[in-house]
Amino acid sequence: MKKHHNWGGLILVLSVSVFYVMLTVFAVWGFFYNPDALNTAKQIIVFEVLTIWIAILLVVHHFKRKSRRIAVKNTLLTLSEQTSEVSVVSKSKKTIGDRYSTSSVFYITFEMPDGERKNFQVIHDKYATIEKDDVGTLIYKEVNGFLFFIDFKRKHTTAPR
Repeated sequence: MKKHHNWGGLILVLSVSVFYVMLTVFAVWGFFYNPDALNTAKQIIVFEVLTIWIAILLVVHHFKRKSRRIAVKNTLLTLSEQTSEVSVVSKSKKTIGDRYSTSSVFYITFEMPDGERKNFQVIHDKYATIEKDDVGTLIYKEVNGFLFFIDFKRKHTTAPR
């Protein structure tokens, strides 16, 4: 099972760090090799001190946002898959968007062995291959009332002659 990591956050921290190190090096280099540029070196240092707080806030905000998303992804990966013998009750399509662009969301409703019906959002490829009244094995994950469709394996039945 592949675990997700916050590589974007690491790259952000490294790039901000490199930026501030280079700014400091330029200020120190300018001061030692051109003592007349002391004013400019001081201005660069003051600029660094003022902007470092903004950079820290942006990095912390980015990490918090990404951490939540990554935690949800890793939680979903660690959930156990559930299987059930089901039949397809209905298929539906919802079109969303505005007057400039639209997209479709595909749903399939399965009936569980106990009679309960569960509605799953599926990708178009699965929606196109699964037909109403199909019977087979549904593989899914469920957490806090949210359902995640994994796969549907149709049982092959032979029609009577």
